Amino acid sequence: MLKSEGIDPDKVKPYPHEAGVQHLINDEVDVVPGYIFSFPFEAKEKGIVLNTVRPLEYDNDFYGDSLFTNNQLIKKDSSLVERFTKASLKGWKYAMENRESVAKQITEKLPRTAKLDDTLAFNLYQSEKLAELMHNPDIEIGHINPDRWERMYGHLKSINIVKHSLNIDELIFNPSKLNLIKSERQQRILIQIITIFLIGLLIALGWTKFLQIKIKEKTQELLSANELLRKSEAKYRSMMESMTDSVYICSPDGTITYMNPVMIKRIGRDATGEICYKALHGFKDKCEWCVFDEVIKGKTVETTIVSPLDNRHYRISNMPVFNSDGTVSKMSIFRDITDYLNAVSEKNKIQSQLQQTQKMEAIGTLAGGIAHDFNNILFPIIGHTELLLDEAPEGSSFRESLEEIQSASMRAKSLVRQILTFSRQEQSESILMSIKHIIKEVLKLIRSTIPTTINIRHNISNDCGLIQADPIQIHQILMNLATNAYHAMEETGGELTVSLQQIQLDKNDIVTHDDIHPGKYACLTVADTGTGIEEEIKEKIFDPFFTTKERGKGTGMGLSVVHGIVKNMGGTIKVNSEAGKGTEIHVYLPIAESTSEEQESQLREVVHAGFERILLVDDEEAIIKMQSQFLKRLGYKILTYTSSIEALEAFQNNPNQCDLIITDMAMPNMPGDKLAMEFKKIRHDIPVLLCTGFSTIMSEEKAQSLGIDGFLMKPIVMAELSRTIRDVLDKTKGEINAIQ
Repeated sequence: MLKSEGIDPDKVKPYPHEAGVQHLINDEVDVVPGYIFSFPFEAKEKGIVLNTVRPLEYDNDFYGDSLFTNNQLIKKDSSLVERFTKASLKGWKYAMENRESVAKQITEKLPRTAKLDDTLAFNLYQSEKLAELMHNPDIEIGHINPDRWERMYGHLKSINIVKHSLNIDELIFNPSKLNLIKSERQQRILIQIITIFLIGLLIALGWTKFLQIKIKEKTQELLSANELLRKSEAKYRSMMESMTDSVYICSPDGTITYMNPVMIKRIGRDATGEICYKALHGFKDKCEWCVFDEVIKGKTVETTIVSPLDNRHYRISNMPVFNSDGTVSKMSIFRDITDYLNAVSEKNKIQSQLQQTQKMEAIGTLAGGIAHDFNNILFPIIGHTELLLDEAPEGSSFRESLEEIQSASMRAKSLVRQILTFSRQEQSESILMSIKHIIKEVLKLIRSTIPTTINIRHNISNDCGLIQADPIQIHQILMNLATNAYHAMEETGGELTVSLQQIQLDKNDIVTHDDIHPGKYACLTVADTGTGIEEEIKEKIFDPFFTTKERGKGTGMGLSVVHGIVKNMGGTIKVNSEAGKGTEIHVYLPIAESTSEEQESQLREVVHAGFERILLVDDEEAIIKMQSQFLKRLGYKILTYTSSIEALEAFQNNPNQCDLIITDMAMPNMPGDKLAMEFKKIRHDIPVLLCTGFSTIMSEEKAQSLGIDGFLMKPIVMAELSRTIRDVLDKTKGEINAIQ
């Protein structure tokens, strides 16, 4: 266009700012671009006449109300372009038909930035020019003329504004192609839908296959997990149900959720769903030993209880069970330790018995040593007393004193025998005897040992018959019963009563004494006014080692020993007692069936004389002298030695110098049993009598097995000694005569 007017475009200098009418007036520029419907109006207001060059006159129209778009938008949504075009044309049509009204609305609502003298007139001018443009037959309403675009593109390319080629068909909207575009678009959409469907189908098929594989894998995992869970549950259920201990599980509110068969058997039913303390123990409220508060903290707690349900001892292990919902249950394992505790108690009892036995063995050993020395002391006392009694006149005060010495010595002898029997160093010897004499001796003994705050009374019948018993055991019975009575009154004082009477028990009487037979019995009663015996322990008082006394005052053996002695004698014991009101113990011993002549024969002692030669061997000089004096008085010829070696040498030199040898067991250098064997080697027919005060290795039975002819325990009563000597000598002579 510039070239058509003879203007060299290369000499045109662009103005850097937007130019307007005022720039022409100020002569700042030569040419300004402008709108045909606005610039002439502004120039007219300022009184300037413009020369207008319209591109259209040069077939190069740069302006028009055009819609610029591309194929991509058309292909995407052609209806949008169509709607936009219709809306735009509808708007222009309305504006052209109502120019004055629209101009007024624009003037009121959209004031211009440039100050004009008459804005409304300007807007009306613009609308007139637009109407001329819109009604120009060269402009095709609804789209841009392609020729116009070709001219514009050719011009822009000629002045090097655009460099690349341009396909006008892609830029210009052609309504004639709309249906074709719609059809193509629908085909493409259909193809896209089909493609998407096929892709979706393939994806769905693939995803379905994938899901099938995953589902199969997950199903297998779940099946495996369920199988492991089932096996695990079966394993642990089997463990729980095979346990010998009682087990239950309860929830936080105390409801039983599981019981194993042992627990079900223990309470007699399956109490699942019931409250634990009611079902297991019969309580109305929570157990006082409940440890649930500790268990829910994750702790394992051990407790020991005595169940009121069966009165047995249980060691309970309480442990937490963590549930999947976050709560904590409690599992309790009941281990019955009753038998274990009984075994421990029995073990302790056995240990106590063992200790007591060891103590008794120690006492026995000590008693044996004491007995040996004490018997050696008593032997000459008893012997010399008997010698003096033979010489003392009847009725003299001297004789009475000797009799007291003899009585005391015999009591001492009996006491030593009691010690040895109690410590099991000597076997008991049962004889026909009267209890009343022993009762009197025991009462004298205990009177000196118990305080005067306890009064002693006795009621002893002289008509009570004889019993077959060991005097030492009767002594034990009385001493134990009297000692228990004393301990019951030790703090408060009281009265101890001992009575003896003969009674007849018939069939009606033995209903309360089912362990004895009808007949005559000596009834020995020991009664006290002490603390009495509580009802719940009456059945235990005869148990070994049972005692209610404080430590150091009793071994629990007293009444047990009494019970054993009485039972062995065919008797029985009856206990009457009430707490706080004293105790009566009745001992029933059967009366022996014997005539008075038999009784007298057993009680009478006879001294036997002789003329034989006797060799005495004892390391105690006093015993040698006493025995020698006594035997000489009886008519025997006596040789004495205090050394076993010297006695053996003398016998070797002259084996026929004696008819009997009496030797002590405990001898220095050579004990009595060895010495007797040496004598027998020298002269096999020589009778030997062995004496001992105490020996753990020698008894009458063993002496007989060694070929020893007689055995005596010191201290020896002279009548017993003379009888034994006579028996041995007469037996030996009879054997010799039989051989001859």
